[in-house]
Amino acid sequence: MTLIQECKDQLTQKMLPFWSSLGDTKYGGFIGEHDGKNPIPDAVKGSIYHARILWFFSKCALTLGREDALKSAEQAYRFIRDALIDPENGGVYWSTDYTGKPKDTDKHAYAIAFTLYGLSAYCQASGSKEALRLAQSVFACLETKCRTALGYNEQFDIAFNPKENRKLSETLYTPKTMNTMLHILEAYTEFYHAAIEGREALDYIYNLLMDKVLSGKGRMDLFFDDALRPQSDEKSYGHDIEASWLLTEAGRATGHLEGDVKRILHLADVTLAEGFDGQALSNERKGGREDTDRIWWVQAETVVGLANAWGLTGDKRYLDMARAVWEYIKTSLIGDKEWLGGRTKDGRPFTQSIAGMWKCPYHNGRMFIEIIRRKVDF
Repeated sequence: MTLIQECKDQLTQKMLPFWSSLGDTKYGGFIGEHDGKNPIPDAVKGSIYHARILWFFSKCALTLGREDALKSAEQAYRFIRDALIDPENGGVYWSTDYTGKPKDTDKHAYAIAFTLYGLSAYCQASGSKEALRLAQSVFACLETKCRTALGYNEQFDIAFNPKENRKLSETLYTPKTMNTMLHILEAYTEFYHAAIEGREALDYIYNLLMDKVLSGKGRMDLFFDDALRPQSDEKSYGHDIEASWLLTEAGRATGHLEGDVKRILHLADVTLAEGFDGQALSNERKGGREDTDRIWWVQAETVVGLANAWGLTGDKRYLDMARAVWEYIKTSLIGDKEWLGGRTKDGRPFTQSIAGMWKCPYHNGRMFIEIIRRKVDF
């Protein structure tokens, strides 16, 4: 069986049935959590969760030609449109309760960016003019409410009054983060392909990431003050390998790639040299200590990052590493219904929900879709 066929089988036989089964026929959208045995019907419903589900089903509809995937995408779209978009102030609520009533009404650039990402994919899959108009309004919100002279402000209250940026970190609270900037880049690239607009904004965030965030040490700095000065020496291996291919896609869309490809490949090579043990990529390095946990999404992004590096160079070494990670994923992370959250290096599985606010069909589903799109085989 070819790798592409394996990826198609994983999508059609596991991921699509599982995630479709979480559709909430009573309150709309998708049930917000599954503990591995049962769905949790009264779980909170997050905006990031629904945006990623929208993106996944939309891309499956485009990649596989599945009408059922488009119907599931429509279900996510309607919930975002009707329950998560704030009709008065703009942007999206961080979350609703299980019935669709606003729960956490904070606005965050990260969640708004993912909403744009999902809407842009849905526009391409459905051809909906309404969805395009909504994507345009979400894009305008990011540009008018969040963009500054140097980067994007991130966390706000319901009326877009600034708040301390606590949503994406448990320890260090800085006004600007690599994580948000990277996913604005991702969303703007998808929006540019969907709407053929937003080029200036895509150039802006791409240049910020290349000039201010990508360190000469071969890592993406993580936390920044308002002037985009780094506030930490932490390294996130998963975000770095993910950034290597997201920057490639944005650079290709804007025509910047040729001049930047060496720096992008250096980012991937340093990440692999420091964090890859021949089987899986470590999680992060923080305070001089290595976190060697094998996080599910990190492994998915590693496969795509390696496939991307191979595509840029033709170096088979990258494919050999990608094959090793895929074998680890198959033997250690793919469960009966969905991927596990991860394992320790010595093999102990994580005990966490297989679907939830941060556990969506985005990273692993995207890995399968990217392998199919790139026609990669081991």
